[in-house]
Amino acid sequence: MVLAWSAGRKYADDSPSVITQPHIGLAYIDMFGKSLIRQGYIWNHAFAFAWPSLAANGDDRPVIGISLCWGGPDHYPQHAVGTLDPRHLITTTSGKSAGAGGHYNDVRMGFPDYHSFVAAGFNAVKDNSTPLR
Repeated sequence: MVLAWSAGRKYADDSPSVITQPHIGLAYIDMFGKSLIRQGYIWNHAFAFAWPSLAANGDDRPVIGISLCWGGPDHYPQHAVGTLDPRHLITTTSGKSAGAGGHYNDVRMGFPDYHSFVAAGFNAVKDNSTPLR
């Protein structure tokens, strides 16, 4: 099983994280042994990642699909999709935006082709009245 969550620049005790941007935390769990196999992150030093949604496909050795948002401070918020192992992300939106994703990101196993994924996400189009910063 894989779990994902949005994480910030600081820990709960207000001490700074070693990861300097908001990011996505990943925990790979052995369900039978009830133990943590490994922990990972989706992050970049220049912008943030947030709002992950995960799903497994129907393969004998399932692939984990992900839908997420990324952006800031020099990048407008965008939506992206991809897989975790192998790690591959593709941006699905572009251009000026006033926000992206949040509660409206999702990924599910495809049907009738259960080897694939179907994902949804959005960004709100921004007009030219306000600069990026």
